[in-house]
Amino acid sequence: MSLARLICQSNKHKTVFAKASFPTFSNVKDHRQNPLVPLVVPTVNLSYLDPIPHQQKQHSYSGKGHFQIYDPNCVIIGLVIPSTALEAKFGLISQRSLVTL
Repeated sequence: MSLARLICQSNKHKTVFAKASFPTFSNVKDHRQNPLVPLVVPTVNLSYLDPIPHQQKQHSYSGKGHFQIYDPNCVIIGLVIPSTALEAKFGLISQRSLVTL
């Protein structure tokens, strides 16, 4: 199993990898409510990376390569990217409806 796949699938190893200088990117739900772990959709909200220095201090990560970033679930990404483009072109979308199966 590759390191990237292990990072993506194993919840208990994420902090271990971050403390060992591996930037950790994942899409599991463990830290989605943690204000120190940004949820990032790269084409939409790169400013959400701002909490990383606070995360590093809180968890005693040393160095710039030590951090954890998560993305929202795949359904949200599929909605956020086109919604952002539409809002940039036409203005704020006041209501959205999404159904998943």
